[in-house]
Parts: sequence; structure tokens; C-alpha cells
Amino acid sequence: MPIPLHVSSSILLLLFSSSLQLVIADSSLTFVYHFYIEERGTYTSNSIFADNLNQVLSNLTSEAQLSGFNKTSIGFITDQVNGLYMCRGDVAADTCQFCIITASMKIQALCPNQKEVVIWYNLCMLRYSDRSFFSTAETYPSAHWYSNQNVSNMVQFDQLVKSSLESLANKTAFDPLTKMYVSNETNSGSFDLYSLLQCTQDLSPSGCYLCLKNAISGIQINGGTGRTWVMEVLPSCILQYSVALFYNTAPPPPPPQPISVVLSPPPLQSPSPVHSPVRALPSPSSTAPATNSTNHAAALFLAVGLLFYCLRRKRKDGLKPNDVSRNAPTKKNASKDEGNVK
Repeated sequence: MPIPLHVSSSILLLLFSSSLQLVIADSSLTFVYHFYIEERGTYTSNSIFADNLNQVLSNLTSEAQLSGFNKTSIGFITDQVNGLYMCRGDVAADTCQFCIITASMKIQALCPNQKEVVIWYNLCMLRYSDRSFFSTAETYPSAHWYSNQNVSNMVQFDQLVKSSLESLANKTAFDPLTKMYVSNETNSGSFDLYSLLQCTQDLSPSGCYLCLKNAISGIQINGGTGRTWVMEVLPSCILQYSVALFYNTAPPPPPPQPISVVLSPPPLQSPSPVHSPVRALPSPSSTAPATNSTNHAAALFLAVGLLFYCLRRKRKDGLKPNDVSRNAPTKKNASKDEGNVK
């Protein structure tokens, strides 16, 4: 006798959530920020745009097991969806894929039916839109975080930060061997400075440099000078530095065997009508991703398999894959200043 759908789905989603938490805990995956462009409008759940979006997200999550960056477009004119993801250059392939899967589900829960959104985790970013944004250096919206702690000699430290980041921005953008990702340790005698800069690989060298220069400028504008760690996130690039090591120094392990992913969002609880709270990230010393690729891959395989099975059962029983509540309250456009954590 078949198990009722609502029972089996709940159990599978619970198991999926447990596997998700396992990988998140192991890889120090941390939600950072999200944003949507209200002016781009919304789509309906049963529209061609919704189908194209599901396919874009499915393609991107599948590609994330093979590459740390990719982009794709599906559809034509008003129904076209353009999507892009970027994983931090020091993370393993299975961690990258799980970060993108998590971001895909999270952003559709936070911004249901919005046509243009961007979401950042500490290890990846994901964005999609009905307009083409590929190969364009976009610096808005942006968000910034910094530590509550200051260094002892702020003037000397800020000089070290400025000279180091400007040099690394040039290397990230114009050295083809970097693939637009650079992590670096600088020792000045008084300070150890660990820096990470990265651009989406669809940018030109000049576009990457422009984005990183905006990120560097944002440190001073947004009150990050003299802080022991700072993060700036923009749609086309990210920048982070700290006095403690926060990234992997060893090269990421090779990608695992491909896993077929078909991703559609399960029914999700309506988001809260208030803004997402601005939160400080954990200290960089605790956010370096783990390198236990075997554990990651096993949990990833289980979670994706359970999600895939659950969604197939839903389609078989006539449920819509995009059946998110249409009465969910609309989140207003978040302002850039919400990124401050003081």
C-alpha cells in the first residue's frame, strides 16, 4: 500500500534538512545577505518564466559540481531567465554545489516570485534576472560587514591594507593565471594580513578591476578602517581580509563523480514581512571551510537524492513544483546601509 504523499514528503524533507545541516556545519556555510530589485517586477508560479527559472537553477546546481563558476540563459524576450553563480576559489566542488543548492532554495523562500535577485553566502553567490547582466561589472547592490574589534595601530594597519589590496586587485584582474581569484598572506612585522579577492569570470579584466576598486573604496566609506576583519560583497566581485587565516591554503580536491540534479523548490513557509536581520558573520578564524571531501560528497549525494525523489513524487501526484504561497508578504527593497554591523 503506497505511503500517503504528505507523510512521505515530510519524512524525506526532514531527512534532507538533516543532511543539509550536516554539510553546512562541516563546511562552515553561512548565509550573508540577499537583495531583490523591485522594479524588475514579479512572475506567476505557473508561468513560462517560472519553468525557465527552475531549469536555470537546475542547470546551475548541476554545473556547480564541476566548476566554481558558470552562467546560463533559457527562454526568449520577456520569458528569458539569466542566471549565474560563483563559488569561492578555495572551496571543494561538493561544498560549492551544496552552497548553490542551498542558495537556490533560500532565495526563493526569501524572495518568492521576484524576477531579479542576488544572494550571498560566505562560500558562494547566486543571482538571476529577466535582463542580461553577463560580462557587465555591477557594483550595486552591495553589502559590507566588519569586526567590532580594532587593531592597535590603525594608521599602520590601514596603510598595509590599502597597499596590499590595491596590488592584489591588479593581480586578480589582469593576471590570466589567477582566473580572477587571489588569496594572499602579507606579513609586515606588526601584522599578519590575510586577503581574498574574486570576480565573476565573465568580466573583462578592466571590469573586474573596476568592481574590486569599488569594494576597496567601500571599506573606508562604510567604516571598516582599522577593523580586524572586513567583508565587502558586490554582484560582480567579493573582497575579504582578516588578521586571522579564514581560507583554505591547500588547492581544492578534484570534483567528485557527477550527480544529476533536478531542482525545483518544495512548498516553503511564507517569509516574514519584516526585513531580514543584519547579522555579523562568525570570526574569520572559524569560517575556513573544511576539506573532508568524502563526508561532504556522501551527505550531498543523500540530500540531493532525497530532494529529487520527493519532488518527483510531488509531480506524479499533480502538485506544482513552484507552489509557493501567493499571499506571502512582499519584502521591500533593502538599502545598502543595512549591511553595517557595528
